[in-house]
Amino acid sequence: MRAAQRRAGELGLQTAHFTGRRRWTDAVLRDVVPKARSWNELFDMLGLESRSANSRVAVKANAHRLGLSLAHLNPPDRLPTVPLLAIPTDLNQLRKAAPSIAMAWFLLRGQPVSVPVEPVGYDFVAATSEGFKTVQVKTCVRIDESTGGYLVAIAPRRNHGADRGRLVPYDPDEVDLLFIVDGGGGMYLIPMTVVAGRTSLSLNAYADYRCGGAASLLRTVDAGAASGAPG
Repeated sequence: MRAAQRRAGELGLQTAHFTGRRRWTDAVLRDVVPKARSWNELFDMLGLESRSANSRVAVKANAHRLGLSLAHLNPPDRLPTVPLLAIPTDLNQLRKAAPSIAMAWFLLRGQPVSVPVEPVGYDFVAATSEGFKTVQVKTCVRIDESTGGYLVAIAPRRNHGADRGRLVPYDPDEVDLLFIVDGGGGMYLIPMTVVAGRTSLSLNAYADYRCGGAASLLRTVDAGAASGAPG
C-alpha cells in the first residue's frame, strides 16, 4: 500500500480518499476533530461503533500524521479535594513504600543498591562496606498483644508443591539481611543468621537492631497547616 501511495504521488495522483481499513477519510478527520468535544463524540462523527483502546490509538495515529491536536478531547485533571500535604497516611500502602524506604537508607549511607530484573528470593542487593548483601524487606502493622510490640511475619508462603500455603523460613544462604518497617515508622536491619528458621518475630525483642525511623513519612499534616491557614 505504501509503495502504491508513493508511486501515485510521483504521478501526481491524489490518494487522500483511500481509507484502507478506516471508515473515514483524511478530509473527514480534519473536519470533525475541531468540532468534537469528547472522544465519544468524535467516534460518533467518524461512524465508529467500537470504543476500544485500539480504535482510539488508530484515530490518534492518523490525527498525529495529519498534524491535528486531540488535546481538547481529554478532560481536565480533576482537582484534589484535599491538599496534598493533608492526605491521610494509608498503612495499606506501607508494603509498596517499604522497599523504597529501605533502599534510601542504604543510599544515604553511600551504599549502592541494585534491583534484580527477574523475580528472586530477595528485594535488592546492597554493595555495603561488608560486601554485597541481599536484602529482603518486610512490613508489619499488627501489635502483638502479649508483648505490646509489632509482630512481623518474616517467612514467605509456598504457593506450590506439598508445602503450598505453609510459611517456610528464608534460606540464610539466599537472604543476608532483613529490613523491617513497622506501622509506626520504626526501621530494623536484622542479619538473617540471627533469625534463621523463624517464621515470625516480635520487634520488641530486637531493639538492638533498630536502625532509624521513618515516622515523619507516616505522619499526616494538619489540614489547616497544609493549606497555609493560621493555626
